[in-house]
Amino acid sequence: MNRHLPAGRKFACQWRPACLILIRPHHVWHDPAAHRVTPICSVRGSTMRNTAGESLEPDGKSEIPLEALTAQGAAAPLAAPAISSISPSCGPVAGGTAVTISGTGLSTTTAIRFGTVTASFSVLSNTTLVAVAPAGTSGSVTVSVTTPAGTATSSYLYGCRPPAVTSLCPNQDAICGGSKVTVIGTNLTGATSVTFGGKRGTGVVVDPSGNSLTVMTPPNSANTYEVQVTTPSGTSVTGPGSRFTYVCPTLYEMFPACGPMRGGNTVCVTGANLNCVREVSFNGSIIGREEIKVHSSGNYLTLTAPWSGSPGTVAAHGIAMVNTFPPVLCRTGAVEYTYYPPTCPTVIRMTPQSGPDVSGTLFQIYGNDLYCTTVTIDGVDVPVSTDPYGQCLTGITPPHDPGYASVAVSRIDCEPAYILGGFTYTPFALPQPTYMTPLSGPATGGNAFLITGANLYGATVNFGPVSAINVIADASGTSLTGIVPAGSGAVPVTVTTASGSATLAEWYTYVAVD
Repeated sequence: MNRHLPAGRKFACQWRPACLILIRPHHVWHDPAAHRVTPICSVRGSTMRNTAGESLEPDGKSEIPLEALTAQGAAAPLAAPAISSISPSCGPVAGGTAVTISGTGLSTTTAIRFGTVTASFSVLSNTTLVAVAPAGTSGSVTVSVTTPAGTATSSYLYGCRPPAVTSLCPNQDAICGGSKVTVIGTNLTGATSVTFGGKRGTGVVVDPSGNSLTVMTPPNSANTYEVQVTTPSGTSVTGPGSRFTYVCPTLYEMFPACGPMRGGNTVCVTGANLNCVREVSFNGSIIGREEIKVHSSGNYLTLTAPWSGSPGTVAAHGIAMVNTFPPVLCRTGAVEYTYYPPTCPTVIRMTPQSGPDVSGTLFQIYGNDLYCTTVTIDGVDVPVSTDPYGQCLTGITPPHDPGYASVAVSRIDCEPAYILGGFTYTPFALPQPTYMTPLSGPATGGNAFLITGANLYGATVNFGPVSAINVIADASGTSLTGIVPAGSGAVPVTVTTASGSATLAEWYTYVAVD
């Protein structure tokens, strides 16, 4: 009577909703030497599967190929359940926490218990269950998952401590948000929300240790806020380590910082957090986001300079806005941009036109339309500042060998304008003051003085320990004029230049005023 069923024959399982169907040994003709036939198909809810994991349609009867039931004469057994993780692994004693149980062999689960209390659950897949923790008492309990093939266990803690935030990295972001922040603390497992001043972050990922998580910042107004983490055990309290600052974008400078009044040239603006900039206010014109190109780093943007009706320096501001309700809005600090006229610069004079061969002689160049010009002394670029009217340039001479040096004022698209007579560098030498008048004056000071001598370029004058006021050296370096400070008694008069110091032979005497 004992024989193998022919290959290709079908075996029928009766469909019985919401129950487990077990196939007994006497239901199958088999070889006496073969192993006992074990359960080969199951039904739970509206899904029945064979041991190969194939779904069987609920049509009242389902046929299973013999090949799916046997392997070398024996039926494949159901896999025993195994638990790899439980998340969260703790919760309040009141229960109600949704607990995700991950593992294998879980699709035929018939019961889940927290300690001795049965929990309601849902089967999501063969690897995932979601159970609702029942009420319990403080302490650890065993979580057991039971299937027809066995029972798997893990642990769950009732009454775990509330979360705490100790530090944030980074602890600031631009108002438009969207940056990943690492929240460091304790008891962060099972975090359900992270808020920044009450605004909820997104994409929360908790480290398995429960000591850190990452979150994407939401947009927020420029200010400092508290970051709070909520878990099934409560919400973290605020403290120094949980403070997070939102900042407005910052503009640093513009390159180039000058351009023609007609506009149309490309300008690069450097700064920080420029991804949030939606508009730029430039010389009263609003340049919209569609006309601004912001680099992905947020460290610079480019735009086209608008037209200007007059030369001179103007301000540009970035306007940052986030379309939330209410909208988040802020305005950056200003950076400067200078328009130059279509006419080329002209120069009139330079003062002084001589000084020591070491660097450090302060000079002024006077002329017209001097906006956006550069100054070179014998081909060496000299940084200069321009007055608001474009009529005066101020700078300091660089070092140079003794003798004549050409001085040129240049601007793009224009021929250089040269200073007649250039600048004469004199040999490095100590100052040689030889004579001063007057040699006495009121204790209140305020009277003018004159010192003559040699090598007096760029000199300062001290009456005792007090500096004289408005000291000016002539172009030849042979005389100094200035105002005597207040003092008393007889004091030495010292002249100091970049080359050193020298004291006049005769002292200055202060006369008491009745």
